[in-house]
Amino acid sequence: MSLVRRSQGATAQPVAFVLLMANPDPSGWRGATTDLLRVILAMAFLWVPTAAFSASLLVVYPEAPEPYREAFAQMMEGLARTTQQPLRSKTLTAKTTPEAFRDWLMDAGPDETVVLLGYQALSLYGRDPPPVRRVIVGGVSVLPSQTPLPGISLTLDPMLYLHMLHTLLPNIRRVVVYCNAQEQPWIAQVEQAALAARIEVERVIVTDAFDVARQLRMTFQTLDPKTTALWFGRNTLTLNADLLYSYVLEQTWDRGIAAFSETVLLTKYGLLFALYPNYTEVGAEIGALVRQQTHPAGLQFSRASQFAFNRRTARHLGIALRDDVIRQAKPLFPEP
Repeated sequence: MSLVRRSQGATAQPVAFVLLMANPDPSGWRGATTDLLRVILAMAFLWVPTAAFSASLLVVYPEAPEPYREAFAQMMEGLARTTQQPLRSKTLTAKTTPEAFRDWLMDAGPDETVVLLGYQALSLYGRDPPPVRRVIVGGVSVLPSQTPLPGISLTLDPMLYLHMLHTLLPNIRRVVVYCNAQEQPWIAQVEQAALAARIEVERVIVTDAFDVARQLRMTFQTLDPKTTALWFGRNTLTLNADLLYSYVLEQTWDRGIAAFSETVLLTKYGLLFALYPNYTEVGAEIGALVRQQTHPAGLQFSRASQFAFNRRTARHLGIALRDDVIRQAKPLFPEP
């Protein structure tokens, strides 16, 4: 699939003009007026898209192995689909120098928007930002407060997790959130979302695998599974996957505790659900920013999520398996 597309307006304009003018009304003054209206409408159709989408986009993205390469390709597809603008792309490799990167940006036209995808592009830009350009960032899992540049983070809006939890278990009013010490800016955002959702949040900050295991023992002894769920941040159980995965899965199953995360693999093993980015729609969100005349400061959370669900665990927890939830789950575990 080609990710570089010409503006569809350029091909649609002549077709629209022909359709409007192909069947003129021959009945005297009324026909002349109708023909004039057709001409005006056709000229308006021709002019507006050209003014809106004449500039191209420069997209800088990294050379990456699978599955990351496919993720960047999907983001570019969503970006092209939403903006309907031609994309010029530059690929960052291990041999790309800061000077070459800066030259790419300096060569961009004055009306050209630059989209930086991935950490490497963001890092190179931060070293020596060129003169003012419209720069938008994507393809990075940083928090809105961690860069002043506008863009869309791969970190999903915490409200999406709480909404899914309420859909599956409406009686849950408290969530114990495990997060790495480095993720404290993220947990602050989680607490804001929970306040809006009227859910109590208890944060558990961990630093290493031993700390996770120690804290979990206390949590499992006091947690009420009827009212409380567990949420594992990205860099918690991965501190020692061999030890912590099996312990958490065993304890949550035996005690009937709903637990969820950002990791699809954990849902496959037995946690209730996970949310992860829909990369094509993340690209579409970036494209929507490109189309805006002014951009908000800093990154925004993405709301383009996909849903992984373990129906075996759901049955064990007594959750009714609604058809709309099953259809939404991609992937659904255990696999048919």
